[in-house]
Amino acid sequence: MEYIGQIIKRLRDHKNWSQGQLAYHAGLSKTTISVLEAGKRQNPSAQTIAKIANALDASVDDILAEAGLLRSSGEIVVLYPEVREIQRILDALPRPERIMAQWYVTGISDQLTRMLELVESLRSEDKRLPLVAEDRAEYTEEEEKE
Repeated sequence: MEYIGQIIKRLRDHKNWSQGQLAYHAGLSKTTISVLEAGKRQNPSAQTIAKIANALDASVDDILAEAGLLRSSGEIVVLYPEVREIQRILDALPRPERIMAQWYVTGISDQLTRMLELVESLRSEDKRLPLVAEDRAEYTEEEEKE
């Protein structure tokens, strides 16, 4: 079975594109494409896969299925051991509890994703992270003491 980078390379080669061309059309860096194709990164984000699939006129599901990362039920296979353990625990729960737990886990995951996106955008803009209200109050008190 091919890993995801091999599939991306095969699809890119089929279009006669360089890594730079794929990066341009997907809105990603050439380094991202290179690292994926070399197999140095096995778990690209869903957003990265979607951008690449869109640029290559392929479906995300087809790419994931070819890489063995999509079950016949349509569920994505999880590669991280910690997440696999959480999934194992969730699968063992009765259906109502499993649905509720998955709802909570999804909410936490969405919040973490938004936080990571914020941090990444601030890094790219070379800005300082905004202070939360408690930090701002401490900061102001420290300034007054000086």
